[in-house]
Formats: sequence, structure tokens, C-alpha cells
Amino acid sequence: MDFGLTEEQNMVVETVRAFVENELSPLEAELERTGELPREIAREIQDKVQSLTDGLASGKEGIRVTNKLGVLYARYGLYDKAEEQFLKVVSEREYVPALINLGNIFFLKEDMRESLKFYERANQAAPKNPTALLGIARVNYEMENYGAVNVAYNSAEDINPEMAAKLMTLAKESLLMKRKVLE
Repeated sequence: MDFGLTEEQNMVVETVRAFVENELSPLEAELERTGELPREIAREIQDKVQSLTDGLASGKEGIRVTNKLGVLYARYGLYDKAEEQFLKVVSEREYVPALINLGNIFFLKEDMRESLKFYERANQAAPKNPTALLGIARVNYEMENYGAVNVAYNSAEDINPEMAAKLMTLAKESLLMKRKVLE
């Protein structure tokens, strides 16, 4: 099996890398320097938060809207606020997207044990969810539980081979980027 990237995949990787370097890195530096997001970004977030909050107030799809609000916060690196929203959702019921989002948040915070708990809860609620299985594989990889990685990845690949292959490509790119940072 060839695990190399295709030309198209390399183009996607380069596009993402350029976006991160040109758009996100300057925001990160500003946030670290001042402790605040730039005003235009803060306004953009506030407008979206207000829209989602209005949706919550109207009672429309409360759990989904709360989850979307958490996703909005996470997109801008406001992980504590995102976590708060996702926890509200899962306190009401085992909503798989919120469980996976919590797994992602704890993964980003490098709390692998907590991350694994949420991915496993998502997997219990939806046993054939490839995203939950790939999250389990990813966390187990970080924890060096390679047997568990193979089991979870193979299960995800059986369910959705295309998605598993794409995520394997992203995982390899992430590993390559980590190696470059360590060099």
C-alpha cells in the first residue's frame, strides 16, 4: 500500500499550510502578546455568538445550536468557552457531535486520557461512527497504545475507507510537521 501523498493531496497540504502561516499565525501572535483577539475578529465572533444565542432563546434546536456555539468558540481558539458549551450539551444527553468535539478539545489541550473518555463515549453512543473511531485511534497513537490504534483504525476503515484514508494522510502530515519542529 502506498502511503505517499498524491499531487492533489500535496496541493491541499500546501494550501492549508499557507493559510495557517498567513492568516492564523499572526492572530496567534497578537493573542499571545495582548491576551486579546484583534477587534475585528472579536466583533466577527460576537456577531456569530449573538446569532446563535438568538437561536437558543427562540428554543429552536437547543442542543444543536449550543453545539454550534461551541464549534464557533473552538474555531477561534477559545477552547474553555467551547468546552463549556459542549459540556452543556452532553449534560442533557449523549449527543455524539458534542462528545467528539470534547474529545477534540481535550486532544488539543494534550489531555489524552480525558480526550479518550469522550471519544469512547461517542463510540458507545454511535458504535459505527468513523470519526469517533479515528479519534480513539489518534489518542491511542499519542499514548503509544499501538494495538488499540490498529483496532480502532481498522474498524473505521471498514465503515468508511475513504474517510479513513484521508485522515491517515492528515495524520502523516501532522507527524511530519511535529518532526520538523523537533529538529
